[in-house]
Amino acid sequence: MPLQTLWLLSVLVFLINYTFEVLDFNHLYESQQFLLVLAQLILSLWALIEWALLRNSQTALPLTGLGLALSAQCLIGLSRLPLGWLLENGQAPVETLPSHFDSPVSHFDLGLAVVYVPLNLLLFLLISKLLISAFAFTERQRAVMLQRETATRLSAEEEVRTLRAQLERTAYELTENIPVGTYTIVLPPGDAMAKFSFMSRRFIELTGLDRKAAASDPLQAFACVHPDDYPAWVQLNAEAFARKQPFFGQTRIIVHDQVRWITAESRPRALPDGSTVWEGVLIDVTEQVLDKQAAEEARRALQAANAELQRLATTDRLTGAWNRTHLEETLDAEMHRAERYRQPLSLLIFDIDHFKAINDTHGHLVGDEVLIELTRRIHAHLRTVDVLARWGGEEFVLLLPHCGTAEAQQVAEKLRALVADPPFPVAGQVTASFGLAQWQPQEPLDTWLKRADDALYAAKAAGRNRVRLAE
Repeated sequence: MPLQTLWLLSVLVFLINYTFEVLDFNHLYESQQFLLVLAQLILSLWALIEWALLRNSQTALPLTGLGLALSAQCLIGLSRLPLGWLLENGQAPVETLPSHFDSPVSHFDLGLAVVYVPLNLLLFLLISKLLISAFAFTERQRAVMLQRETATRLSAEEEVRTLRAQLERTAYELTENIPVGTYTIVLPPGDAMAKFSFMSRRFIELTGLDRKAAASDPLQAFACVHPDDYPAWVQLNAEAFARKQPFFGQTRIIVHDQVRWITAESRPRALPDGSTVWEGVLIDVTEQVLDKQAAEEARRALQAANAELQRLATTDRLTGAWNRTHLEETLDAEMHRAERYRQPLSLLIFDIDHFKAINDTHGHLVGDEVLIELTRRIHAHLRTVDVLARWGGEEFVLLLPHCGTAEAQQVAEKLRALVADPPFPVAGQVTASFGLAQWQPQEPLDTWLKRADDALYAAKAAGRNRVRLAE
């Protein structure tokens, strides 16, 4: 814009100078010729100011010659009027020109016009050439800059394309080589069917799908689901799609006649056109599931083994009744409970009459069968809170919580009758003697057991096959 302004100002200054020469040559409006000089001066100063501003803008334009030409144009214009006045005041006019001129013309007017008009034209042409050179320089600079910008932009675009290609290639390699299957499903707006837009290599391997068939019909993805899991799996997926909520599930699939466990997880993402994109992963967790099942089986086996060890540690191996260790622990706990809640607690000690004779007559195996059968008969008529334990040999102890002497005596008589009838296989009729003692508050365990044992010996002394109460 400053260069166009300078050129316009130079044109105006030249036209004013030319007009001034024509008016002066014909002696027209002599009284007001100073106005033209004033206008020329103002426009010349304006041009110099524009040139100075353009120079101070740190531009690369060649402005030195242009400044000199503008200054010369200004000085020549300023010198024209006073010089003409001096010449006209110092000499009389001489009529030497042809008669067809309307007014007399002096040699000085003609000489000044002959000098100043070509000089002004020459300066105007010089200024125009310098301005044209400046314009050309500016355009060259702009072309160079535009070329550089274009080259930079093209280089940047090429780098972006290269980087994008690398990123796409890297993303593809990552999705293709990661150990989990990745997939993308697009659900268009409305009632249109969802379709796979991407399936990684690992996804195809895990599901055993045909890529083209699955891309056109996404329901093919359910073909590999185990028949037992198929209904629940389809319903789980349908609910997630209908509600557009994140999906997570685990199921069995059958691929190449092998049952595998997979977990699937996907999350929806809404698109501006109303579609929904489901981006998900598929992971083979067969080893983890099998390890978990094996660990669960091992845990159950360990629990069973511990339970068996506990049973062996607390039960009698032959009869299955509690052993002496468990009975002693139970006795201590029941004594504290009876004392705390002031409830009755009774104890029966009984053994088989003439058991040594059975072993001597029929052998120890038959004796063992008698112990087993006796335990079975008594167990069948006990409460869940009652505790039957083998004390040693043919001797047993029965703990009766919440039973006083009268109730315990009824139980003892009932059990005595169950032992005596019916007869035992091989051994025939077998009887047992019972000693009964109710626990007294603050009574030590040894004292309580001794009273029951004394009652047992009293029953044996009285003829066996009977019940005796402790004193």
